[in-house]
Amino acid sequence: MRKIWSLAVLMTMVCLTTGLQAEEKPARKPAGQGGGGQLLSLPPGIELTAEQTSQVNTIRQKYQEQAKELQAKQNQLMTPEQRKARTELMKSAREAGKSPAEIREAAKSLETNYTAEQKEKLDSLRKESQQLKQKFLAEASEVLTAEQKAKLPGGRKNPSAGGKKKSENKT
Repeated sequence: MRKIWSLAVLMTMVCLTTGLQAEEKPARKPAGQGGGGQLLSLPPGIELTAEQTSQVNTIRQKYQEQAKELQAKQNQLMTPEQRKARTELMKSAREAGKSPAEIREAAKSLETNYTAEQKEKLDSLRKESQQLKQKFLAEASEVLTAEQKAKLPGGRKNPSAGGKKKSENKT
């Protein structure tokens, strides 16, 4: 009887501890809604229907493995000290309420400590990441409405604006 009682008390303690830990975790944004600057995410402000979310998640899964590989390659470029400094800097910037663009700029400021070879490889990986993001956004935009597409990077609210910029650059 004592063993059963002890086991019941132990199980209760485990359940209470697990419950408290779950309450302490901050709520996360849904995947693809601008959380954490993910490579395969849509910009914040694009509200998706349930059907669109499902379709975008399917598209995201198609590119997920490539994105993970690129991130792993970027992490391997840095020394453990550089990774730690980058992680700490980004964490403090997020806690300070910085925007994703400000966080990226803060992380880039650490690159002054990188070797020429690291910088060269990092630039190459960033180009690959941008290409992957463009592929993802191109496919994801096919399931978006015109209003949602206008919120994408490079989305034109006024189609004639692009033509004006080209003519201004030629003069």
